[in-house]
Amino acid sequence: MNLKKLRITISTTVFILFVLAFQGDEKISTTLSNTLLYFQFTPSLLQFIHSRGHLLGLGFLLLLLASFIFGRFYCSFLCPLGILQDIFIRIFRGSRKRHAFQRSYRLVPYCLLVLTVVTAILGSFVLVNLLDPYSLFGRIAAHPFKSLVLWINNMMVNVFEQFDIYALMVRKQHYIPFSILTVSIGSFGIVLAFSIISGRAYCNTICPVGALLGIVSRFSLFRFVIDKKKCRSCRSCEGVCKAGCIDIDRLEIDPSRCVACFNCIDACQKTALNYQTQLAILSWGRWVPSKRSFLVSTAAVSGTFLAALFPIRLSPLEAMQRRQIPIIPPGSNSTAHFMQHCTACHLCVSVCTTNVMVPAYLEYGVCGIMRPKLNYLQGHCDFDCNACGQVCPTGAIAPLLLQEKKLTQIGTVSLNKAKCIVYVKKKHCGACGEACPTHAIFPVEKGLVLFPEIDLDYCIGCGACEHACPTKPKAITVTSKIVHSKAQKYVPSASTVQPAEKSNKGFPF
Repeated sequence: MNLKKLRITISTTVFILFVLAFQGDEKISTTLSNTLLYFQFTPSLLQFIHSRGHLLGLGFLLLLLASFIFGRFYCSFLCPLGILQDIFIRIFRGSRKRHAFQRSYRLVPYCLLVLTVVTAILGSFVLVNLLDPYSLFGRIAAHPFKSLVLWINNMMVNVFEQFDIYALMVRKQHYIPFSILTVSIGSFGIVLAFSIISGRAYCNTICPVGALLGIVSRFSLFRFVIDKKKCRSCRSCEGVCKAGCIDIDRLEIDPSRCVACFNCIDACQKTALNYQTQLAILSWGRWVPSKRSFLVSTAAVSGTFLAALFPIRLSPLEAMQRRQIPIIPPGSNSTAHFMQHCTACHLCVSVCTTNVMVPAYLEYGVCGIMRPKLNYLQGHCDFDCNACGQVCPTGAIAPLLLQEKKLTQIGTVSLNKAKCIVYVKKKHCGACGEACPTHAIFPVEKGLVLFPEIDLDYCIGCGACEHACPTKPKAITVTSKIVHSKAQKYVPSASTVQPAEKSNKGFPF
């Protein structure tokens, strides 16, 4: 069996499915997310921590077990960001430029791993959001990639219409704040630059998941071994090693950096490279800092970072009491729950049918950068949609049943009569009442004019009224609820129910 071809086949399939999950409609995204996200490290880990009975948490354990056996196969076979880097390497480097052995800067990824874990334990997901490979790929796929796909789609619609072909339809671009688009494009540029210049150096230098799996891979049962008797030092294997972990001068392979792409075995003409069982022998040799140096350096960097981070972490909590916090989607339970679970992968943003879900910048504070929020200027939360909860991989948005979602209060509506057309100009409007799906807004006749009134017991804060309101600024607005609650179900009174007309048997003529 050619293991390189097997890797290419599996990784290509996984990548295509991930692209479809972020570019497809609600049904496609929901179906694919329930399968693909099972084997994504950080989402599965969060489900394991917060919802131990959830099946998604088992994926994290299986990945760790598989890494103990086979090494860092996740990075080449299942990680969408890793596969994206392989595509860049193939396109921009190809066979024109050979890879070479790279010095290991082990202190950098280990420090980033420690900082990511410690800050997450303290309640700040800022490093998880920025560095998690799945979430980083999600933002790239949901913003730059999807924007390009929608632009191409809409251009093709215009072209096809000239020939009376209506197979496609215009799709609306979801709103992306310029700051978030800049961060997404910047992240894409960093990954692209690393791939072109140094192959998989991003995975071995910055990625915290790569650092953790690298530690596990040092103990892996199967690993790549150079047969010193057969090797002729032709450097063919070193030239195709994307991780830069093959040192031909010493006939050594660093298992902690190897991403199990099998390029080396395929390139070796003397069968001097084998993937076989090997007893793990730990050696902190020449290229690894001493244990004492590593621990001291990590502690120093961690202490400095945490000292700077601590007041930053407190600031958003204080700000939440002083100002209005963003509205979070139904199923998030509370702002605290949402902040502790969301990794800002933006799959919910991509799948939102009304484009009301948009990425926030600093609305949650520094530690909540890029998390989604509901922006009722862009749309409203569809009464008959629960897609965001169905695709969320971390439990930040629970998969509510549609009946339960329709009674979940995520905000509170208020009417500013000084701005309302009906109260100011004494003429009919009714836009908010017609848009309200829960009958929380109803008309009251006063002097031949229907004035809108609100019953908060029925309001769920979906924003349909605010989005429909024609005034600028809006006369009716929704404020968020820090802890979600349950609304009352509207039941028409007997006086409002129209009696059904008796049907006549036969034809009336």
